[in-house]
Amino acid sequence: MPFSLLVNESGVQAQYEFLDLHGRLISFRISESHPKKRKPFGLLAPMGDAIENPSAMPLVLLQDFYFVRRRHSEVESSIDGRQHRVDNLPISIDRTKMTFIRYSTKPLIATFNPEFSGVMSNITIEQNQEIVHSDDYQISLEWKEDKVFIKSIKRKNHIYPLILHFNDAFPNIEDIENNSIFNGVFTIEYHPSTGKIKGVYIIEKINDEISVLIIPSKGWRPKHTKFSLRFLYTVAKVFKKWPSTYEWTATICTRNNEFYMKSQWNRKGK
Repeated sequence: MPFSLLVNESGVQAQYEFLDLHGRLISFRISESHPKKRKPFGLLAPMGDAIENPSAMPLVLLQDFYFVRRRHSEVESSIDGRQHRVDNLPISIDRTKMTFIRYSTKPLIATFNPEFSGVMSNITIEQNQEIVHSDDYQISLEWKEDKVFIKSIKRKNHIYPLILHFNDAFPNIEDIENNSIFNGVFTIEYHPSTGKIKGVYIIEKINDEISVLIIPSKGWRPKHTKFSLRFLYTVAKVFKKWPSTYEWTATICTRNNEFYMKSQWNRKGK
């Protein structure tokens, strides 16, 4: 079945045909030839807002994101031979009326801290070592006297690296003493156009058991490049708010000289 996708400054040229799970033919075609250049932007798609019981925090990060414009566009959409009309975006962007068809040439889907239950793996480091490489991860370390802390974790991929920053730096769990509490701020950053996700973390150790709480309490902080987007994010609060409704909790204890962790995600205040 035909499949093609081309994006240039005039817009999108696309054609899809496939059979769905019910055996119906889905056909979709776009031919866009707008005289104005595209002005794409970055977005964190609010996909996670629809999940009631998450097993991870889904991050759908979209570089080079834009909508198909109404004028100078031909759009055909059919399901099982029946034609369907395309929805229109209720506001203009870049002083141009848009359809609700959207696309990204550089999408990245990441899952932050998937639920886990089991033995934690160790990474061996040298005294005063500042950078650690493990598979596709690069971990930046900070030393305070003889104790090590994690400053950031970079996840490399074929599109653009995703980075988790800690401020204050995240302590080594082997160095945490009983009846102590650590807390700090974390930031998740991707491409500069897609903004940031920001929140807090709290670590507490009581009776040799460590509890960790991570809340993206500040939500998503977009990079505003257009007045229309500022208006959209203000009116449709779900764009910025949904990450703040996620809460990650973990319990870490020692078993047979190994660290065992059980973690989960919950939705709060949705």
